[in-house]
Amino acid sequence: VDECNLKNPCTGRLNTECHNTNGSFECHCVSGYEDIDGQCQRATLWPDYNSTYLVKLNGSYPQTIPLQFPIGFPFYNRVYRQIN
Repeated sequence: VDECNLKNPCTGRLNTECHNTNGSFECHCVSGYEDIDGQCQRATLWPDYNSTYLVKLNGSYPQTIPLQFPIGFPFYNRVYRQIN
């Protein structure tokens, strides 16, 4: 039985999609969203390689968050690539 097709149990949670499992279901965040404290919120973006800010899309407006390390930080390039 596909619980997601019979009655989508994820409709009460915003930005989710239902995934059928054996005898049950799971609600996952749609692409571009991440689970933060049980709610699917827009994912954090790193606008460009030389930026010292993160941009978090909170609802419909961007929130700019300054980083705590300078671009010259030894692992900056690795951190940037991991986020992308």
